[in-house]
Parts: sequence; structure tokens; C-alpha cells
Amino acid sequence: MNTSKKCPKCDCSHLEKFSGSKSSHGSRSFIRLSLFTFVIVDKIVCMDCGHCEEWVSPRGLTILRSKRGYGASR
Repeated sequence: MNTSKKCPKCDCSHLEKFSGSKSSHGSRSFIRLSLFTFVIVDKIVCMDCGHCEEWVSPRGLTILRSKRGYGASR
């Protein structure tokens, strides 16, 4: 859904993106890696069937890989 702009379940293009947040108010969609390091997770929801996917940005993925010992890319 993130790259195709269509729902893989119903092939609809009515998608909404909800950005994650590190705030204690509202959404708390993030992966904490240490006390001061975290990666925000965004959600994409199909507005027709309700299918939902979670995505980490390329920058967040780089941080996650380096903290977990995978190097810069795979």
C-alpha cells in the first residue's frame, strides 16, 4: 500500500496515512530502541475494507538497522 497506492486486499485506492508520534498524547506508534532513540511507525488504512499496514520511513529503517547490528542496508 505504501508504494502501490492501492489496497492489496480489495484493490481500492481510498487510502489514508496516519503518522506515528512519540508524544504521550494521542497516538504512540513508535519503536523504542533506547532511552532517547526511537523509530516512528506510520499506519496506512484502506477506507473501504479497513485493511491496515504499518511502515517505517527509510530514515527510521536506517536507524533501526544500525541499532540492531544489520548495517546501513540489506
